[in-house]
Amino acid sequence: MRFTATQKGANAIFLFIAELNGFKSGTPTAKLRFGQQCWFDTVLHDLDHTSEEDRKEVHENIWLQRLYDELDSFYSLGELVAPIVKSKLSNGKLKLISLDTNANHKWSTPIELDASASMLQYIGILLGDERLLNMTNVIGSTLSDPWAFNGIPRTQFKHAATPRLYGSSRACHELWQDKGHKYTLEQVQLFNQELSSGPLGLADQFKEFIINNVKPSEAMTVDIFGNSFRIECNRYRNVGEQTLRYDIYDSETDTIRRIAHTTTKRVPDLDQFRRYFVTLLIHHLDSRVADNVISKVMDKYSWGIDIHDAFIVNPEAAEDTRAWYAEELKLIFDNRHTILADYFKSIGIGAEAQGSWNTVKSMVHPVTEPLNVSLMALK
Repeated sequence: MRFTATQKGANAIFLFIAELNGFKSGTPTAKLRFGQQCWFDTVLHDLDHTSEEDRKEVHENIWLQRLYDELDSFYSLGELVAPIVKSKLSNGKLKLISLDTNANHKWSTPIELDASASMLQYIGILLGDERLLNMTNVIGSTLSDPWAFNGIPRTQFKHAATPRLYGSSRACHELWQDKGHKYTLEQVQLFNQELSSGPLGLADQFKEFIINNVKPSEAMTVDIFGNSFRIECNRYRNVGEQTLRYDIYDSETDTIRRIAHTTTKRVPDLDQFRRYFVTLLIHHLDSRVADNVISKVMDKYSWGIDIHDAFIVNPEAAEDTRAWYAEELKLIFDNRHTILADYFKSIGIGAEAQGSWNTVKSMVHPVTEPLNVSLMALK
């Protein structure tokens, strides 16, 4: 649904433009100014159209160009006038206050609001860890890139960290090899050091605690934040072959003939099933938050799309969407002890695991309460 454009919506567009153009860290004001400068300079990705990797980003250029056109219309800059006006704006320094706005313009191009590594956000919220919450922009006044790591390229680091924290026990060099990354011994050592003492190490130990102490069964009922539901094991292992024989009538020969049908016998692999329970907890909370936020967006703005931990919305809805997302994270934080206790009980983690749980808690750097969730948790 189209809404009348305001400066608030324009600012949301500038922030998204900055995101599309690779802004990763700095203050929200710096991000806003960067997005404004990108509009001023009509910055687009320089793509090699023969490269498959570059072709994946063509849609971002289309998106950027449409947003630039929207802003030109909002600031009453026609196709011929825009370059002239922009060239006179204080020698390239933006002074948007000097521009008139079109009171009749309605936004027709949506923007995307995306969580910063939602997996780490939820682990940070559940454990109340200041480091995880800072690096995922849940708290703090300066924006961070949770996947930026000194000494290891961003994508390479993420390709090892993400599967590890979702349950993989494979070494970082094995995960990098699968993705075709070249790596050094120093990078392996840096990654392993992070897992032993850094904030990702806490998330990794949280994962290990659940995997090592859950008592999975073929079918079970779990409880997450007051929502109980049934799950079934979806991992199987082969334990041999099973042959069934049938007697059938052959009309051509007027005789009874015996046929054999052999199948592979499979049984639930409960040991493999253990790795599911980290994903189950994080994705359940993630999807509930998305459902709650997008429901409010639809009620007020009549249009929006949630995609995992991202929201496609009208620019005028951006501020509310960020606020509603922050409210959901605060609710989980306030109830984190009950959420974990009920979940652990429902998956069979009992008092015998208290020692291991104390080890996890000893690694937490507690956040100062009360928690004030930043609106930039959705960057």
